[in-house]
Amino acid sequence: MKAASGDGYVRGAEDVCGKNDMHDVKNKPLFDPKVVHVHSLDLEEDVETELAEMQGRGIDINEFLREALKKRKENIEIEKTKLAEEQIEKCTRARDGSGQTENPQIKGVSAPSAGYMPVKIKKILTKEHGTKCSVPHCPKPAKTFHHTARFSLTYNHDPHFLAPLCEAHHEIAHKIDIKYVEAVKGSAEDFSAA
Repeated sequence: MKAASGDGYVRGAEDVCGKNDMHDVKNKPLFDPKVVHVHSLDLEEDVETELAEMQGRGIDINEFLREALKKRKENIEIEKTKLAEEQIEKCTRARDGSGQTENPQIKGVSAPSAGYMPVKIKKILTKEHGTKCSVPHCPKPAKTFHHTARFSLTYNHDPHFLAPLCEAHHEIAHKIDIKYVEAVKGSAEDFSAA
């Protein structure tokens, strides 16, 4: 039995089944590495050109990018620390004379509410995490900023303790918070009893 192969050669049955060319198949990659891309960057043409020119002049663009990324992280951390200090100061001004934060309202100064988050904080979190969920490898868009330090205890929007999450990961974050689950369950029981 003879069959036509993709390369135009006619081969015998043994060749079609791979009996004669097995040693060649073992040494060939499954995919051409030039065709398969695991990661790709969507660089604008001017950025790609400038990086190529830098590399052509002998500049290590990997080191350049590492330094730029490190500087970016440092700048974000500085901004987050500044915003956190502002939040703590605002919360401190809102405390009553005993220092309790149970009802943080004094002389017309109110503590931040969980529903309102300053735009500056949203911007720095978006600058740090982008528009996607902050859980590694989650490609879904972030729908909410989750307080990793429970807002009802801290009364502030410290960006060090906020994470942009998709709906599914936000739900998971609350389901693993036992005190939150108990509070919600208690509220539901109180509501149904009335």
